Amino acid sequence: MLVVPRYESMQYDGTNGELLAEWALTATYVETFEDGTLSLLINNYGLVYDQQVKVGWWALRSSGMWQGAMSPEMYAREWAEIPGT
Repeated sequence: MLVVPRYESMQYDGTNGELLAEWALTATYVETFEDGTLSLLINNYGLVYDQQVKVGWWALRSSGMWQGAMSPEMYAREWAEIPGT
């Protein structure tokens, strides 16, 4: 039997940056650049770092914590979506 932790994803569309930051409880919205790139400040377990998310990229969280962002191509290659319950 394969057991994995629950991960959730949200795609950044260039307009939902503040919503994405609220969704990932450990992220704080910083700004959106002219090209649409989102800048977030991430605080996981006291480790604080900047994260940039490009338009169309997918963000991942687990237990509400930010787990990273990736291109649509990498997301499609690395992850399988399962209907939530």
